[in-house]
Amino acid sequence: MKIVVVNPYWKIPESIVKHEMLKHLIRDPYYYERKGKILKKSWDENSPNIDPGKVNWRKYYRSRNNDNVHIPYYFIQVPGSKNALGKIKFLFPNKYSVYIHDTPARGLFFKTKRAFSHGCMRIQKPRELLKMLANYNDNINVEEIMKKLGTTEKKTILLTKPVPVDITYLTSFVDDYGNLHFRPDIYKYDKYQMDSYRYPDLIKIGSGNIDVKDKSNKKKESNKQNSDHINIIKTNKANKNKKSKSKKDIEKEQMIMF
Repeated sequence: MKIVVVNPYWKIPESIVKHEMLKHLIRDPYYYERKGKILKKSWDENSPNIDPGKVNWRKYYRSRNNDNVHIPYYFIQVPGSKNALGKIKFLFPNKYSVYIHDTPARGLFFKTKRAFSHGCMRIQKPRELLKMLANYNDNINVEEIMKKLGTTEKKTILLTKPVPVDITYLTSFVDDYGNLHFRPDIYKYDKYQMDSYRYPDLIKIGSGNIDVKDKSNKKKESNKQNSDHINIIKTNKANKNKKSKSKKDIEKEQMIMF
């Protein structure tokens, strides 16, 4: 993590505009402007505003599923209590444009399922994270920032000591009591792992059963196991003919290993 932004602007991705906002813009071009989402000429927060009422939104709605059609306008939500990123966001630069941010939708943290984001991660206690970062970065003045949170003035802080960020995605885990848990694979990553499994004919595990694509693969695997078993027998016979190692030789090997 390298950057903290207080009172951030939200630069709304074009995919969200195409698939979620266009239908509202057709009915009411000023629908999002009333929510603090301003139409701009570029991603620059200081770029000229565009009147949404003068844009032919129906034209872009018809081509919303065409990735080659670009909407030449940009929605930016200004800082404030209604901003989707809340009052603080934490950036750790990555190719996926994923970051951690506050949220005005505090009720989401009381839900059992929390997969409501478009990819970024809402944090329940952003102020606590800020205070933790202040322990490692002398340029973070927590008292000053707390005062600034009551305003809409943006402030960007570059961390003097970046903090490593590890993101782990689990669809199954064992809790502290030894109980095995399963969760929905919302990003469909389990399939990638199964495809790279050493048994490529394994396609599904469910209700204790294993489904395979081709029964002939079972026979091939069985033949391979029999072959491995024969090799093991040969190896064991060969080892019997070898002179056993002395205690001194074993201790020497252990010293090299560790």
